[in-house]
Amino acid sequence: MWSLGEIFSANSDRANLVTAVVSVIAAVLVVFCTHLLAARRTRSELKAKKLEECYAALADFKKAGWAQLHQRARPNEREVEVNGAYDHAHAKLEMLSAIHVEEIQDKVLEMHTMVLTMQSVEGRDMSSFQSELEKFIRLVTDAEQVIVAKVRKIV
Repeated sequence: MWSLGEIFSANSDRANLVTAVVSVIAAVLVVFCTHLLAARRTRSELKAKKLEECYAALADFKKAGWAQLHQRARPNEREVEVNGAYDHAHAKLEMLSAIHVEEIQDKVLEMHTMVLTMQSVEGRDMSSFQSELEKFIRLVTDAEQVIVAKVRKIV
């Protein structure tokens, strides 16, 4: 059996061995770094996609909440449709914000509470109703800004 000393007895053979070992180590490091960067980019893209989905859910919630509030001001036959759209938009936004944008959970809860408490408009003056609508829009705008800021951090 040959020993390692006999195989690499010449200095040129040892130099070739060192070169091969260094090349293998460099290749492994390059592959590892490439994988790490690709995984980070994929994670960032996924997070940006989920934030965009949350922003869209917030827009749906805003539209459904607005319709729900107007439904209370001027009742009509579309009440079941409006309630279903609102409930769906609220559930989706609540789930996405809990998972991806915890910073807006309080705002979502406050908006939802506001919509539920404003259900009865009868006997109220329209100026107080209008100020509550404006507060609802402010809360939605604040939540939108939080989501946009998170997207900017990623990109």
